[in-house]
Amino acid sequence: MRKRYLFSFLLIVLMIIHAGMYAAKNAFKVTSVTFEGNNIYRSRTLQEVMVTRASKFLRPAYYYPEIFSEDMKNLVLFYHQNGYLQAKVADYSLERSEEKKQVSIIIQIFEGEPTYIEGIAIFGNTVFPDSILVRAIGLQKGNLLQQKKVQDAT
Repeated sequence: MRKRYLFSFLLIVLMIIHAGMYAAKNAFKVTSVTFEGNNIYRSRTLQEVMVTRASKFLRPAYYYPEIFSEDMKNLVLFYHQNGYLQAKVADYSLERSEEKKQVSIIIQIFEGEPTYIEGIAIFGNTVFPDSILVRAIGLQKGNLLQQKKVQDAT
């Protein structure tokens, strides 16, 4: 009985390893990820938002369209959460080398204008003066609109 479980476990492990090797064999290796149009955040900061990365010496990285699509959404979300509500991925290009099975990625960012807090209003408060609550939440008129700070304040 134990041998049967051990055999089944080893068979499953071998299938998972083989599937991973097959997927990597058919996937394109990412040689570079380049950002253009980003003036507010450094390319390194934007790269940290993404799962798709350039390959390193002992760590190959592969291009998967589904993951890359989510990366594009995450880049836009990152900008929106940090006060750039007009930001978008304007365009991207994939430069493929079919014979080498490699891809180079170039991402065009449109950052747009920052969004600032114009005012703060307190509703439903009957206990404390509004001025005390406004100071307590830590947001001020003229600050860059950052969603995390707004959520922390509510």
